[in-house]
Amino acid sequence: MYLLPILKKKCNINTFITANWKSIYIDKDLFLDERRQSRLRFSLAHEIGHYILHKSFYSAFKIDSLKTYYDFVELMSSKQYYYLESQANRFASYLLIPRELLKKELSKELKKVDKNNFDKELLKSYIANPISKKFGVSQEAMKISLNEFNFDIN
Repeated sequence: MYLLPILKKKCNINTFITANWKSIYIDKDLFLDERRQSRLRFSLAHEIGHYILHKSFYSAFKIDSLKTYYDFVELMSSKQYYYLESQANRFASYLLIPRELLKKELSKELKKVDKNNFDKELLKSYIANPISKKFGVSQEAMKISLNEFNFDIN
């Protein structure tokens, strides 16, 4: 792993993995801050997702620097890029938030709440906070994961 200063500012990315699969570059400014550890965990799981899901595809592009990364991104349509990124995000989500454990935690939290005081979106946001801490992920990542569940509040 390598830390690069201002990677997010210069390149609008938090992390990236090289095509030889030997290095992951991380934005130093974002991730040395302990408050961002859940984001770091998700970003690293995301890069592992690229390794597992897209290794042969990425290897063909020989990404070994920021320049070759940019060249790679420029060659792809936004639809293709979004597809690869969303797959890696989903992989990270399932790796860090196993759904069977999430179901159990969700059930516990729903029992603590008077559902009549919330609409579905507000309930999801309210519950995402305590559950996200249990899984070591951001509240936003948890809200996205909770989208898979039906919040029957009637």
